[in-house]
Amino acid sequence: MQNRLVGIASKFMAEVYSEEEMRFYLLEKDLDERDSLHVIYDWQVIELLEHPFARNIVEQIWSSHYNVHSHSLFAVSSVHRLTFTYNHCRYDEEERLRFYKKRDLDKIGCHGFQFQVWRYSGEARHLVYSVSLIAFYAWLHYLMTAQMTRSLFYQS
Repeated sequence: MQNRLVGIASKFMAEVYSEEEMRFYLLEKDLDERDSLHVIYDWQVIELLEHPFARNIVEQIWSSHYNVHSHSLFAVSSVHRLTFTYNHCRYDEEERLRFYKKRDLDKIGCHGFQFQVWRYSGEARHLVYSVSLIAFYAWLHYLMTAQMTRSLFYQS
């Protein structure tokens, strides 16, 4: 399976005609914030770096001023740098949201869609009220007509 994926990726990379486009593809991040260089390192798919543009980009990153303490491809990966070199950005949400800590409600702010919710809540409330009222009237009409027809038949 890995050989098949490498073949597909190699065909795709062969159609790239500029180094900037290759740089975009190699440094583009997925939903887990991993770039292609990180994935190539994790899965040991070095064959994908044989393309001349990819080799140039890796050599440029290698010789650039990135934070390369261990001189490895893993160290220059953006996810590795964010995870292991920027410790001041780590926040412990559990520590911050302990039940015994006082919270300042002025710092919380409002939700981005709060205006939309309040804007349409009146319409929704009137719609639910109207539908419920019509259903109640229909049910009450059915009960009253059923009672009246039964009482008329029993009198005669």
